[in-house]
Amino acid sequence: MSSSRSPLNVYITVDTETWCGGWNNIDEKFPQAFSNYIYGRTSKGDYGLPFQLKLLNEHGLKAVFFVEPLFSMRFGKSYLDEVVGLILDANQSVELHLHPEWTDESNKVIFPHINNKREHLKYFTFEEQRELISIGINLLKNSGCKNLTAFRAGSFGANDDTLRAVQANGLTIDSSYNYCIPECEIAAFSDIHQPESFAEVTEVPMTTFIDGLGKRRHTQLTACSFAELKSSMNHAYAHHWQSYVLLSHSFELMKLATCQPDNIVIKRFEKFCAYLSQHQEKFQTRFFNEMKEISNPSTNQPIEVSLLPTVKRYYEQLMRRVI
Repeated sequence: MSSSRSPLNVYITVDTETWCGGWNNIDEKFPQAFSNYIYGRTSKGDYGLPFQLKLLNEHGLKAVFFVEPLFSMRFGKSYLDEVVGLILDANQSVELHLHPEWTDESNKVIFPHINNKREHLKYFTFEEQRELISIGINLLKNSGCKNLTAFRAGSFGANDDTLRAVQANGLTIDSSYNYCIPECEIAAFSDIHQPESFAEVTEVPMTTFIDGLGKRRHTQLTACSFAELKSSMNHAYAHHWQSYVLLSHSFELMKLATCQPDNIVIKRFEKFCAYLSQHQEKFQTRFFNEMKEISNPSTNQPIEVSLLPTVKRYYEQLMRRVI
């Protein structure tokens, strides 16, 4: 095989957000929620954002942290500054993530005509989506972010108006398309696997694969065995794919219900990072603002993973419940 072959671009994406477990008494619940969702505080140490950043840097890897900023319109700029500061100080990338459920929780009224909870961005009009994305961009910029490039809708709850709103705000990349998530209603594409253009926006879809039981699955850290991640990534490389997108969250390395480390997922992430570091001739982690001009998609076929990696996932997920 020619040594001049380009490596696969791997985008490790970490949705970075805070959730109070509901909308009652959120002012009382927020400090603990922030501690859990951002720092991953457990009795055995912290396994949240700082742990993830440290592990990535130890292996010389890049990651894109999609930061949700609307919560700060309720709880204050200092919390958002703290999150952004942790990421930028670690020389990692911040991009925009929105969970519009925070819209009606803001201390400053955003839409006077909206007085109900709207869970997904797709439930807002184009103009409302454009305004929310603009607000999110300004919040991140005021916390020190420069040259924002990309967007991801919370829970992948986007539609075609989302892509238009992304473009209207001058962002050039969207990563809200996920074939496996029914909340995603982007109709402009049909089961895409590689970056494709929508007007002046490049859509970078979540990587998905067909598992050993014939079921479609997206490549999320908590949802796949390391064997499935390794196999699907090697398949993408072998078939000359341009990009491979991994999904994670700032809180995925802990069990939120018990505030204990999720040792199986921690080990999975450690093995994934080590594997990327050891095979840089095949895989290069990237920021979205480093994305070059896309070429025509090289395949219309999804990745397929054999049975054994999927069996390993079932075993690992069972062990996560009992230990």
